[in-house]
Amino acid sequence: MKAKAFVRENIGEKIRQEDVASHVNMSRSYFSQAFKKVVGITFNDYLKKERVAVAKKLLLESSQSLASIAQAVGYEDVKYFTHVFYEQVGMYPSEFRQKFSLCSDNC
Repeated sequence: MKAKAFVRENIGEKIRQEDVASHVNMSRSYFSQAFKKVVGITFNDYLKKERVAVAKKLLLESSQSLASIAQAVGYEDVKYFTHVFYEQVGMYPSEFRQKFSLCSDNC
């Protein structure tokens, strides 16, 4: 739980598994095993999932550029952010914003 809170509190920063393991007083390898056992997915998959969740919220609740949103959720490279977003959601961030902002206007 401390690891998940650390991720949420630092979502816009560069987060390395080693840093989180140190924060919860574990070795990186033990943390990796324990995290997957407790959460059900790897730490890196969890981090991507959390970053995309925050990005989705920002896409719908703001008019920030994709570059700003990518940085806000910890990605320096917009192309990589777009790739991760597509991998997780099945559509590009711009498509997501357009599709769901249209729905909120028409629904």
